[in-house]
Amino acid sequence: MCGRPDSATDSTIVVSQDLESHEVHGDKHADVKITQDRLFNLSQGVSMLLLRLTCILFISLLLSPAQEGVDIPTPHPELIAGPWEVASASGIDGIFFEIATSSSGPSGREQFDWQTMNIRVYHRERGKETWGYFAAKDKASPESYSMRDDHSFTLFDGERLLIHCTNATDLKPFDLDITFSPIPNKWSGAWSRSGQSFNVALKRPAPNPGVTPRVFVGDWVSAAGPNSPNYFASGGLHVRESLDGVLSAWLDRTISGMDQKTRLIHNEQRSGEWLKVNSATDSSLILDTLNWFGPPSQFRGSLSEDRQVLTGTWERPGGGLRAPDRFRRAPAAAAQ
Repeated sequence: MCGRPDSATDSTIVVSQDLESHEVHGDKHADVKITQDRLFNLSQGVSMLLLRLTCILFISLLLSPAQEGVDIPTPHPELIAGPWEVASASGIDGIFFEIATSSSGPSGREQFDWQTMNIRVYHRERGKETWGYFAAKDKASPESYSMRDDHSFTLFDGERLLIHCTNATDLKPFDLDITFSPIPNKWSGAWSRSGQSFNVALKRPAPNPGVTPRVFVGDWVSAAGPNSPNYFASGGLHVRESLDGVLSAWLDRTISGMDQKTRLIHNEQRSGEWLKVNSATDSSLILDTLNWFGPPSQFRGSLSEDRQVLTGTWERPGGGLRAPDRFRRAPAAAAQ
């Protein structure tokens, strides 16, 4: 315990009171005692001051936020990861954030190392979907938003997303300039294409009002049992149903490890890992990962009788996926 912040001040007051009480008598013994008391109380005051400084330093280190490291685009990727959509007469337009964030350092005091952000922009009409990928790594500066370029570029400062697309696979050139508002949890701004600009508000996918969403729609939190090989895996699964009935799914998970030489913790937080819904019935769910650099993984899960627990396995050639394999449904109010 560090004691009260004003403990050094109390000690100083005691020194003053002791000196005054002894100076009244004025004898030699009192002079000696005054000197002793002065030295003793002075050392006490210095000790308490050092203790205060030590406590302040310890607390400041303990509470130092991870964002004191590299200035990444967003310190809370889980808030924006996954899909955001808007419907129009031409179909559904959306963006999908896949974010990887690395941090390292002593336990409890990790700092950000880097962050990569892949943004999939898509258009879906009558079940056919076209898309293009855009990337952001560094946090955009205010001055960069005034940039004009004939080439495609992407800017994101944690709130405002600006994509200037001149040529992307399967997508027509467009400009997207939107800003995120945590409340009421949406992106607002303008989407321009083919010489026309439209005001848009992108929200989490949702079916038409009055339509009952499918049983797996919602947020699921890790609830692995003690006998699970992924007991220490943390993360969550998210499933949404769009206006046109299409299901979207994504996974949040954190992979952690310790350097045995330096004893430093290394974390890789993956937010918005895109999962393709292979099959969804009233009691079972099959999800496929989209791994561009290796064999994909597949999750096969079944629903409990009360529809609150989803249990399954991650399968892929050569081994499973380091991710939770048992999930519990989160309360509806927690759904994004």
